[in-house]
Amino acid sequence: MEQLREVIKRLLALCEEVGLYPNYQKLAYVQEYIYLGQLILFTDRAAKEVQRRLALGWIKLLSLRQIMKGKSIDLKRQVSDSCISSVVTFGCQAWSLTIAQQRKLQV
Repeated sequence: MEQLREVIKRLLALCEEVGLYPNYQKLAYVQEYIYLGQLILFTDRAAKEVQRRLALGWIKLLSLRQIMKGKSIDLKRQVSDSCISSVVTFGCQAWSLTIAQQRKLQV
């Protein structure tokens, strides 16, 4: 027990040297969180991530509604490919999808 206290004292001293100050708050356990734009959870990750990404795509589409109301088909296609598709498919390389989820993502 004394060794543990000594290790903790050394750790705190090293932290203070580099400007880190622990706040001694207990960490909360959460079922899911978003880290670097990806939904992190322990069960059924792909299904929730696909739903979340599709919702983000709709939000992006609605934010660009003035452009989408225009007459230029080429501009609409460029905006869709560059803005909306990238929001929906961000991080999709790590997804393992079912056939139903793949169908939801098809254009």
